[in-house]
Amino acid sequence: MFMNFKKATLFLLSFFFIAQSRAISNTDTLLNAFRQGKFSGKGRYYFMATDNTEPLTDYKAHAAGIQLHYQTSTWRGFSIGVGTAHTFNLSSPDFNIPDSITGMINRYETGLFDQTDPSNKKQMNLLQEAFISYERKKMKITWGRQKMNTPFINPQDGRMRPTAVSGIWMESKNIKNWKWEGGWIYGISPRGSFRFYNVASSIGLYPQGVQSNGTKAQYKDHLNSDGIFLLGIRKNVNANWQIQFWNQFTENISNTVMLETQWKKQTSNQTQWEWATQFIRQDGVGNGGNESANLTYFDRNGKSFSFGTKISMKKNRMETQLAYNRITKAGKVLLPREWGRDPYYTFISRERNEGLADVHAVTFRVNYHEKKNRFKPSLSIGYYQLPDVKKYEWNKYGMPSYLHANLDLKYAFTGLFSGLDLQCLIVAKKGTGETYQMPKYEFNKVNMILYNFVVNYNF
Repeated sequence: MFMNFKKATLFLLSFFFIAQSRAISNTDTLLNAFRQGKFSGKGRYYFMATDNTEPLTDYKAHAAGIQLHYQTSTWRGFSIGVGTAHTFNLSSPDFNIPDSITGMINRYETGLFDQTDPSNKKQMNLLQEAFISYERKKMKITWGRQKMNTPFINPQDGRMRPTAVSGIWMESKNIKNWKWEGGWIYGISPRGSFRFYNVASSIGLYPQGVQSNGTKAQYKDHLNSDGIFLLGIRKNVNANWQIQFWNQFTENISNTVMLETQWKKQTSNQTQWEWATQFIRQDGVGNGGNESANLTYFDRNGKSFSFGTKISMKKNRMETQLAYNRITKAGKVLLPREWGRDPYYTFISRERNEGLADVHAVTFRVNYHEKKNRFKPSLSIGYYQLPDVKKYEWNKYGMPSYLHANLDLKYAFTGLFSGLDLQCLIVAKKGTGETYQMPKYEFNKVNMILYNFVVNYNF
């Protein structure tokens, strides 16, 4: 449906140079919209290293990349946008070689490159945006390849390029304290990949875990779905209360509903309090993706339910937050990891609670920013009580209970180096659940430290 990378680049450059070379007397022309378009981009260097418990394999990798984006100015309500992503493998191990003890492959560093082809170290380019947008009054419609940020489908921009989607997306601005957005998604390009897949084929690009009977899941390339229909509604009840509702219908696979309430209040001493609640319900749809029960993604007639709450306080330059989440025994939550990160309040970067049931999670966070908003340190600590690793129907990826701590340090430059920012993220996970002395339940999961150093330059 869309042009390949080379043709799209030539198309864009042709319009750009023509617009620059011709004198335009009438400002209301399509050519002038190209001429007045905006060009932006981001360069990124990423170093990542995993320190597993001996004698399990350790890893490290260096990556560099650039994302380029151009969008025309508005012409009679219309605008066109194009964006590309390019990743370069500076240094990495052979990701096809499994750990000698567990027989398992790398989990984190491979996501910097082409996770669908670990041997690919050169051809990592993608036309990740190619859309036409129409905006009128308080309504906007976008069709094509685009970025999207919803509770279930989001950029999850923790590697070299974000997740992107293909579809038709409509959104409204605030109309009498209401805002809604929604549309049909028919293609997804997950983070750590360099092509677009139809919705069914995008599920299973990451590790598939096990089925409820403990055998290896094999639904990759065996699912059928016409796409995702997504609707989000927000309502500002008053100055303090907001309600948010989302429904994600993945045809022939599942339906996911989320209801969230949020209350904010600022006291006389300039302290801002926030309290929020969240409820998520999932149900199987159709045959769960395949007529054969052994090849389904979501069990027929399956369901899951989770709820959570958080309370936070902001004062001056400090913010603290305490959160709790519960996934009940009704069934395991199944949100394709290829589409985005968990929406839970207890989410901490570099681990997820997707694919689990019977979970209790508690997290505590402290965020700080110095006066000029350049240095932003953050500390997150969480405890996750999970079902036994051998209770396969509730533990899809064999993850034991664990303690999780993240130290995240960010610094943004100003002045001559404006646009440049640095990040150092250190992740530590300690297993607290039974692993039956089987290293496969520890490797790249717990009893490990993950180091991340990132340099971004936005222009």
